[in-house]
Amino acid sequence: MWNDDVSLSIVHSSHHLILAKGFLKPSNQHYNLVCMYGDPHHLKTTTIWEEVATFVLDNLGIPTFCMGDLNNIMHVNEKFGPNLAARIHNFCCLVKMASLIWGLVD
Repeated sequence: MWNDDVSLSIVHSSHHLILAKGFLKPSNQHYNLVCMYGDPHHLKTTTIWEEVATFVLDNLGIPTFCMGDLNNIMHVNEKFGPNLAARIHNFCCLVKMASLIWGLVD
């Protein structure tokens, strides 16, 4: 439920990405929000993650939450198919470049 204790302003939006800055009034805490729908064809993946990395690195010291369907994997046991090793390596490098810590919620 949304209330006046939470403010959110959109910094950038596109078909694959929403970048926003927020503020929690009760705790006086700024935060960033990244909502992503990763390119399922992997044609724009690098561009999308470069935008995320720029946003995160321009706001160092502010907690950033990244969520959505990233349409990618970090471990070979998550999917079967060709060229997984290269795709996994590239994706892990993009996550590291964006200074994000990977966490999963079940």
